[in-house]
Amino acid sequence: SWAADRRLVAVFSGGRFAPRAAVTRARFTVMAWTLVGRPHGFARYRYKDVPRNAGYGTAVDWAHARDLLPTKRPRWFRPNAPMTRARAADLVHRLAGDPESWERWDGPTLPLWRWR
Repeated sequence: SWAADRRLVAVFSGGRFAPRAAVTRARFTVMAWTLVGRPHGFARYRYKDVPRNAGYGTAVDWAHARDLLPTKRPRWFRPNAPMTRARAADLVHRLAGDPESWERWDGPTLPLWRWR
């Protein structure tokens, strides 16, 4: 699929997509970061619950720098918590209004009406 080919979604063992599997905050952040081209160069934000060697760390740093996923408690990201539909919609809304995040987008032009 398009999403799996672009590594937006993790494929489970045996190549399964598992569309009903829950998505964590860390995984959803990686999806958004991957969607915009996996930008680097953002300062490391030290969340107490994000290990230094976390595979999703760069994505979390990017989301923090762009203010895409605010947290209720400073310094706590809760990477394994489920990504609620409300938080996902908020991140997408914030991302749509952040033109700098889309500099590396290599997909089709998205009409603005889809995001408003």
